[in-house]
Amino acid sequence: MRRSVVLPWWINSVIGILVFAVALWQRIPAITFGLPYIPYPDESFVIDLVFRGFREDNLLFTNFLRPHLSYNIYAVAVALDAWWHGFDVHTLPIDTDRISSVITPFIATRSVSAIIGACCCVVLYIWGSQILALPYAIIAGITLIFVTYHMEFSGLLAPDIMACLGVVVFFMGASIYEKTPSQRTAMLLALVAGITAGAKYNFIGLIIPLAWMLWHRPYAPFNWRIIIRMFLCTIMGFVFTTPSLLVHGREFFEGFIRILSYYQNKNTIEGKYAGRFPFELYADWFIRILISPYIAVCAALSTLVFIRRMPYHFQAAILFTSVQFCFFFAQGIHYPRNFLFYQPIVIMLAIYGIAQLATYIPQISLLPKQLLGVGISLIIITPTLIAGSNLRTYYTRTYTPLQINELITQLPKNTPTIGAIEPTILADTPWVIPANLSLDQDIAYWQSGGVQTLIINRKLWPNTVIKNVRANRHINGDREGGSGWAYDIYTNDVDATLRTIGRPLRGADGVDIIGVRIGTGKMRNVFSPLDTQSRITARGPALLLNIYFHVQTPPTQTSALLFVQLFDANGTKISERNTPPLAYYPMSQWHAGEIIVANADLPTNTLTPGQYQLVCGFYVAETNQRISLAGSNNGTYTIPITIVAP
Repeated sequence: MRRSVVLPWWINSVIGILVFAVALWQRIPAITFGLPYIPYPDESFVIDLVFRGFREDNLLFTNFLRPHLSYNIYAVAVALDAWWHGFDVHTLPIDTDRISSVITPFIATRSVSAIIGACCCVVLYIWGSQILALPYAIIAGITLIFVTYHMEFSGLLAPDIMACLGVVVFFMGASIYEKTPSQRTAMLLALVAGITAGAKYNFIGLIIPLAWMLWHRPYAPFNWRIIIRMFLCTIMGFVFTTPSLLVHGREFFEGFIRILSYYQNKNTIEGKYAGRFPFELYADWFIRILISPYIAVCAALSTLVFIRRMPYHFQAAILFTSVQFCFFFAQGIHYPRNFLFYQPIVIMLAIYGIAQLATYIPQISLLPKQLLGVGISLIIITPTLIAGSNLRTYYTRTYTPLQINELITQLPKNTPTIGAIEPTILADTPWVIPANLSLDQDIAYWQSGGVQTLIINRKLWPNTVIKNVRANRHINGDREGGSGWAYDIYTNDVDATLRTIGRPLRGADGVDIIGVRIGTGKMRNVFSPLDTQSRITARGPALLLNIYFHVQTPPTQTSALLFVQLFDANGTKISERNTPPLAYYPMSQWHAGEIIVANADLPTNTLTPGQYQLVCGFYVAETNQRISLAGSNNGTYTIPITIVAP
């Protein structure tokens, strides 16, 4: 279906700019969403590679598990951001899974993704304007603006949005080639195929629809020289985006084999995304996740009814989609993002089918036919417009872990806060500790162990499992108008539930020792509740200790050290440790009323069964003098323990 009216170039330019502006506006909230959290795990992997290249002054990317085009573009964005904000790229963080600073590189790189996503919408409009009347072309561009999955990946650090743009550019160029075939256009299409393969390796398959176009609409009789030139253009485009291929050719092919092995090995991951030929999974993706079911049905009907009347480049697009579908469908691991390119093609097929259908209505003039077709198109895309608007609203809401951060900052700086699955990341509150809580654990067990606040992931902790304590606050999740998983915040009075070994002793410098918990095993670097029994089994290379302090008044000896000693029945010292009570929370910041939990594990050899004495207390390092404890004969806190055979 050709355009009924050829508009001046400046009108098309204005429409294209408006489409770009609306698309970018729709995607802007996703750029900063969640930061400094990174909700999508693959973003950390991508940006870590870029950061490592800057730290090591080696931007010649050699990791072939990720396409190079996205790496190179993101590296340019980070370099420009460093220049603009004046930071040293050699100081970029090593691990970005949880960052609390230097988030501007994420904003810069996500902005690149958003711009690329907006460009996809403009190119789709241009593609539509080559074969459809202007209203249909505008509808096609607007539809892609509001497709939720496209919006989502337009705000993430992933190669898929770049590959999607390459596919749309290719078929837009193919529509031009079909109308006015020329050697120059064919060469440019071959170049685009190579560049797109640099964003997603398997998209080298664009040479298949290119061959289809050459077969049906050659600009000249078949010529091997032309084929060779096009092949060289494709290789040139790929090498341009993947320069390491020239330096590390062997590593590239080894990496490529690893990628194929990863996708073919269904044991790499578990769950519904693993296994070969998952018909139900792909059907769900295509009609619910990737595009609206109404658009998908219209596209399918359009393909069945009008495929013989379709432009050849449309047939080539269907061929390319079928090849990619067969490739991924047969793998052992599946990701819906691999089919992001499917969205603009499906939109064009759906709009084309509606436009064609309107022309077959008899006894109606051209204008009413177009109005009817446009009306049907608007009705079909309305759910997509609503879903896209809702997603933008979602991205404007505060991410749930950030809401938790705000809550935690209002709590006293005392005993640990345990976060299930997604811990909070507060740079100045390091007592917020991640913990993989399981459903068979009682929350009261953690709180009786000294935890004042627990952050429970509602998805993994249904209400029927939680016992003995109640949540004092609920953070809404996705289904409740929130942004992220729902969380319950549990708080407890530690003084009322803390059970320890030993009786409390009053300290002379404002800090009481109120008890100890003991365990055995490997040395820990985070808090966990231990046993309240003094009779323990001899296992592991360490005696695990949680020592609990109650701050009565802020201590004056703020440089005092905690000492822990272990003696056997003969009074022989077996092990000793001298350390600040909490390295991340100095005594100079302690406040009255706080309960402090010190992790003071003692390294030991495997202890033989028998009686032992655990001795702990404070001393001033400068004078080597102990700080006395009221009610203690020797100024220390002493607990007898019994080691039994396993």
